[in-house]
Amino acid sequence: PRWRIGRWLVGVTALLLLLTTVVFVDETEFVLVERFGKIVAVYDQSSQSGLHFKGPWPIETVRRFDRRLQLLSPAGREAFTRDRKNVTVEAYVAWRISEGSTETKLLDRPAVRFFRSFGSIDVAEARLASRLQSVLTEQVGRAELTELLIAADSEAAPKDGNGPLEKLSNDIRDELSRRTDESDTLRDRVGIEIVDVRIR
Repeated sequence: PRWRIGRWLVGVTALLLLLTTVVFVDETEFVLVERFGKIVAVYDQSSQSGLHFKGPWPIETVRRFDRRLQLLSPAGREAFTRDRKNVTVEAYVAWRISEGSTETKLLDRPAVRFFRSFGSIDVAEARLASRLQSVLTEQVGRAELTELLIAADSEAAPKDGNGPLEKLSNDIRDELSRRTDESDTLRDRVGIEIVDVRIR
């Protein structure tokens, strides 16, 4: 009979809606919960992994972001040294979305800043690559070619960490995190933490 089919459909619909109220937070991700576009919950700490609950879809929706270390390695770029020598330099950046703190206001958490600034890892990497190329060009322009040729790459710098490419890598990392004309770091503004920069 039709009433049985109707009851079955209602039961299946209710079950599907119930399933959308369950949120599993993996230890490798940050999770944001939105209610009609407004962020109402943030799971951005290691201790928060596991099962959580939210309102049914479409009232509340979930956004997920990878919390693991990301490696950005854009193509090499030509730059002029201080003594006007043309060189091609490659650099790679290890970065991640910063972990939050329960003491910080919900909308000020790094994962929320990241989402509002970029929306996705791909967009963040495109902007970070552009920023890296700009910083790299400026920093290479402050060194002479003979200084850069002392070591084959920043991994081959002296053990005391004072090699020219090691210093260049550190300067790029610092400026990538916060340029001289910026009042806040990338972490404070967009939730990104620059872990390391290396020259190849």
